[in-house]
Amino acid sequence: MTRKAVISAAELKRMAEVANSEGVTVEFERDGAIVRVMPFQPPQVQMSREGSAEAELARWMANNEIRKQREAEKAERLRLKGSKP
Repeated sequence: MTRKAVISAAELKRMAEVANSEGVTVEFERDGAIVRVMPFQPPQVQMSREGSAEAELARWMANNEIRKQREAEKAERLRLKGSKP
């Protein structure tokens, strides 16, 4: 007997649409399984009086790097925790 999918294709497509249109990561958790959907490209930012598009892109890239580092650290902690007797 096959196991039911954690998330349907329709739900995944909706998450991808939101991630791409809003430039955010969408996270879904069910039964301990986490599914993350990230935009393929950084968000397109229009010029504003508060700051330039380049500054917005740099901020997005910095936040993305911080998120990646946190996820890597968490994965390493879990790996080390699992290897202890």
